[in-house]
Amino acid sequence: MQLDWLNYFIEIIHAGTISAAAQNLHISQPALSKTIKKLENELGQPLLKRTNHGIYPTSLGQKVYNEFQQIQQTMQGWYIQPQMPEPEGQVHVCCIACASNYVLNEIITPFRQQYPKVDIVLHDLRVQTVIHSLKNTPANIAITSLPTEPNNKLLLQAEALGWMIYHLFTDERRILVGTSHPLANKESLTLLDLKSLPLAYYSTEQDLTSTIYEPYFSHSYKVATRENIMELVINNTAAFMPIFNLMKNDFYVKQRLVKSFTIPIPEIDSRVPVVAITTDSLTSCECLFRDALLHHFSEKSL
Repeated sequence: MQLDWLNYFIEIIHAGTISAAAQNLHISQPALSKTIKKLENELGQPLLKRTNHGIYPTSLGQKVYNEFQQIQQTMQGWYIQPQMPEPEGQVHVCCIACASNYVLNEIITPFRQQYPKVDIVLHDLRVQTVIHSLKNTPANIAITSLPTEPNNKLLLQAEALGWMIYHLFTDERRILVGTSHPLANKESLTLLDLKSLPLAYYSTEQDLTSTIYEPYFSHSYKVATRENIMELVINNTAAFMPIFNLMKNDFYVKQRLVKSFTIPIPEIDSRVPVVAITTDSLTSCECLFRDALLHHFSEKSL
């Protein structure tokens, strides 16, 4: 069956006679009749019935006429559909430090492959500065953990501003020690083990979560950056308690320079919600990135 055969058949229905259709199609009447006969033979039934009052479609002919017109409309849409311009622009994203490598490798890299003209600018973020960062930087998207609070002020503030909050997944805090540390040979840690370990955490801002755990350790080191903390860990000087699963692309984790342990403190819940927060003024490119972010975490289990 050829597409022209169906076009000829449609023209016969529109024109009312084979002779009029042949004239409209600029072909001879015998050639048109022969073509319709081929179409009927291929379908195994007649498509037209001839009467003294003209030519009419059979029940099959009416079905072919109705459905092929829909196909024609679909095909016309292939040609008249305007080509959508490729997305182009910048997306600024605020991200907590422990999630930066994960987001860069797992989300930003494939997003840039799909939208090469959209640049992603990743900004470091502390949990305590989420609202300030989204208000005072070009970023309209933040990826952050939630503080350990009975009534989460961050969520309340975001909701009061009319911003959207998306739960991505629930992670957990774990204890990291250097792989050459004597405790790294153990299967699990005890509360007594913690009392032999110093704890390293951030000094640049108030680290409320770490202060909850601090009494269980021997003492603490408060340092400026995550790099400073990891140096203390791999040198067996201190332990660190990060949100762990987001760190799977971290250099120290991938190189097996650290070992992780479940936190042996039953009275403290080590689970940590990780969320995306978006303002109410997303650009089209930011909407694309938000959708890619949500799709990733809905499809992938950490």
